Amino acid sequence: MGAVIGGLALSSCGQDRQEDTSDGRPNIMFILAEDMTLDLGCYGRTDVQTPNLDRLAAEGVMYTNARCVAPLSSPTRSSMMTGLHHTITGTHNHRSNHDVPLPDRTVRPFTAYLRDAGYTCILGNRDCFENPVTHNDHESSRKLDLNFKFENVGPYDGVRHFGLFDKLYDIMPEDAPFFSQVTLYNTHRGDWWKAIRAKSEHPVNPASVVLPPYLADHPKVREEFACYLDQVEYMDAQFGMVMDQLEEKGLLDNTIVIFIADNGRAELRAKGFMYEDGTKIPMIVWGKGVKHAVVDDLVSELDIPATILKLAGVDIPDYYQGKPLDVFNAPDEQNGGHDWLYLARDTWDEIFECIRGVHTDRYTYVRNYMPHVPYDPHHMYQEFYRPALHVMRTMRDQGLLNEAQMLFFAKSKPVEELYDYIADPFCLHNLAGNPQMLDVLNQMRALMDSWLAEYPDRGIEDRLTRVLAEDRRDENRPRPYVQKYYPEEWKKIEAGEIVDKYDIWKIEQKKMKAAQRNNAGAAD
Repeated sequence: MGAVIGGLALSSCGQDRQEDTSDGRPNIMFILAEDMTLDLGCYGRTDVQTPNLDRLAAEGVMYTNARCVAPLSSPTRSSMMTGLHHTITGTHNHRSNHDVPLPDRTVRPFTAYLRDAGYTCILGNRDCFENPVTHNDHESSRKLDLNFKFENVGPYDGVRHFGLFDKLYDIMPEDAPFFSQVTLYNTHRGDWWKAIRAKSEHPVNPASVVLPPYLADHPKVREEFACYLDQVEYMDAQFGMVMDQLEEKGLLDNTIVIFIADNGRAELRAKGFMYEDGTKIPMIVWGKGVKHAVVDDLVSELDIPATILKLAGVDIPDYYQGKPLDVFNAPDEQNGGHDWLYLARDTWDEIFECIRGVHTDRYTYVRNYMPHVPYDPHHMYQEFYRPALHVMRTMRDQGLLNEAQMLFFAKSKPVEELYDYIADPFCLHNLAGNPQMLDVLNQMRALMDSWLAEYPDRGIEDRLTRVLAEDRRDENRPRPYVQKYYPEEWKKIEAGEIVDKYDIWKIEQKKMKAAQRNNAGAAD
């Protein structure tokens, strides 16, 4: 495909080209970006340059109304790996159950079906970005981030063996047919944002950024948003590199590429919430035989595992809740997507929550099972990685926020919310109390109730009995450490500076805690 990086078309040099031995079945490349809504040029953003993904969309199928299953990474990734909604499998709470196998042994990761069918499953790309401080799997191209027991590589039986892939990194011709999953991690919030912006040949101009109306138009907010778009551009270049590598090995012509983001943008009223910028994601499919189309149908990340298995010629399990995307037909021959989708958000770090949503092709309905938990619960992650949060708290106290910007600072949430996201794409006007919308509200209630009558929802069941993990307690996390030992740095954070030392502080705090425990043990 020849990547377009920095505005220059890079043709394949032809080195290391080897014959694809896939027996006619397609190779499948599944590439996930982090924390991003429709922030690509192909989706209409004019303040960002994404030539590689724009080309993918121009030649493939681009979905304009694709939804994540949860507005957080680990539950939505768990759903895609199993083909079942995370509220059914008990994988709903973020970063949980890492020592707990899937409860139903008949439910298998989709990679197990692929491996049974002769596919080589390969995880990650050694040349893609990873956190240069921690080198953690979940902060790299190897990210899986699943809420059940698993290992990256090895056999899988769900009882004694929990490996999901055959190997890491290198795709060889003899691996064909292969399935490769790569996460382009840098768009996730992290200490690298300023460094990536500093290295950009064309950093995004904060003055040109188009802000959503729920964010304050403040220089620090513009700087943060521009820095986010710099990450999107870097991610696009990484995507182009991966495509070039396939072409250089002679494997691209028989490879189907699926690109998505795991959930929406990491911003206020986005990631973690049921609104458009939290649940709507880019989804593009490209490859041999794929006909170009722009599809407005409502589709889901749960459709991804079904699509992968169908592409591989593998029978789709009866229990799968998604349906395969119709990527080989013309636009007017598409299968129509879904009438409606069920979404869920539960515990995120130290914040207990239980939000349920239904999306149709026009409306979003939200049911808040914990309305007493405010939108701004002083979540530690957001306090480090949402400069806009601190700026807007100050502006709130000064009476400088408008009605749309004040929504995030309500002391509680309504029990029900209803939005016409076609007319109100930022979900600013709750129609649940509008008498003229009562029929629509009842229809949306009935859809949610029909789901809950048919399927268990483990998050609703456990919402009153959850226990905070020890490592999520405030005293074991960096916020009080930075406030005590780096007060000047905390003042910078409160002034809206982009954080670039969180991982260092986290390591320092762990070392200090370990030394304190050792000293206490010696004293005993």
